[in-house]
Amino acid sequence: MMDKALLDELIDARLQFSLRDCEKVEAVGSHIDAQFAVLLGLLTDCAAVLRTIDPEDSDESEKLRNLLESIDRAQAPSRHKGPLL
Repeated sequence: MMDKALLDELIDARLQFSLRDCEKVEAVGSHIDAQFAVLLGLLTDCAAVLRTIDPEDSDESEKLRNLLESIDRAQAPSRHKGPLL
């Protein structure tokens, strides 16, 4: 389903859309939602694998921690401030 806030912004911008245009926008939004769900699932799987790695040294430990933190920010950006990476 397309994000209501985005639709509200489009309406507030006083853009005129035909029913066909709205259907196209909805189809694109659905496609993006599906891609997002797949990528989110892959990130979740990657994080699970990364958590099984025993770092060999403090440098590797820091890199793994940074990767896991980046994944967490990408999964739930609302819990974080600043850039994703």
